[in-house]
Amino acid sequence: MNEIYFENVVKVGNLFLEKVFNKFEDENIIFICKDIHENRYLCICYEFRFAMKWILCRISPEMLVKLLTKREDMRSVFEVESKEWIRIVYQNGDEESEIISMDSVDANILPRHGVFLKADQENANYLKFICFHYLKTTTIKCCSSVDYRLNRQKSCMSNVLDRLSSDLVISYNLRNARVIGQKENLLINLNDAA
Repeated sequence: MNEIYFENVVKVGNLFLEKVFNKFEDENIIFICKDIHENRYLCICYEFRFAMKWILCRISPEMLVKLLTKREDMRSVFEVESKEWIRIVYQNGDEESEIISMDSVDANILPRHGVFLKADQENANYLKFICFHYLKTTTIKCCSSVDYRLNRQKSCMSNVLDRLSSDLVISYNLRNARVIGQKENLLINLNDAA
């Protein structure tokens, strides 16, 4: 997708729609846009009744991989990636953008903690695309410690495979994905995307 989605965004310029994760009727609700320098932005539409309103956060390829593999939820991306976000409001044919700080935003406009992207074939293909073209790799290794009592996930990017036995060690090989020491498959299975 290379259509301009937002025009003349403050400090960014035009943003092009790259990947839609969630739609409601004809509106894109959760999606990725990119600028002419290949910087990506996680975009969430939080109002579409009286005016269209979005909040955007620049997202690194590494964080995008974490988001796509459910090692970070959507809210955490906004909290971790940047202290400044972009708000875009489209009303009466006018589009305005502004830089805002996370402290000045009503916390209810972001998804709750624990809300992840769905794991499906399209997202697995997009994950392959990001890994190959922007991380320049066909293999990603990560460790994911799971606290089953709290049902929360703590994550780390690592090439170290000597973890505690309670860890879930995933080896992402985009040609031949496999799970090592699997206790519970929490992440996208890239076998289907190969």
